[in-house]
Amino acid sequence: MAMAGELPPDASIASTGLSLRYIGDFCYAYSGIQVATGGSTATLLEFTSGIGIIVCELTFVEDERGSNSVTLQGYINDTQIMDIHYDAAPQETRHVYPLILPPFTKVLINFKADGTNINGGAWITGRVYNA
Repeated sequence: MAMAGELPPDASIASTGLSLRYIGDFCYAYSGIQVATGGSTATLLEFTSGIGIIVCELTFVEDERGSNSVTLQGYINDTQIMDIHYDAAPQETRHVYPLILPPFTKVLINFKADGTNINGGAWITGRVYNA
């Protein structure tokens, strides 16, 4: 078992945050729960990928059950790649989207809600190739 003093300085620990983390040939990012209210935008994930090609899935969850709509927005290198609107009472609250991220890709994932205090979260899990 590795002792804390034996870990390399660039080792990553499991934690939430806006950035992408690497463990060997795998990567992940967990936003934690964010709150959007009254048409405001909440940033879920924001990072620039590393040298490898990433094959991953973006998962988005939200808790709206009332009369408010929710919008998921995704940007790669400042180009919007998704603007997905969910109706006021979706059948499924977990939405999964496959992604391929080239090396050194800037990623931004946001969500907006028409109502007040809508909770949302996102995570990316994937495999890194040619790193």
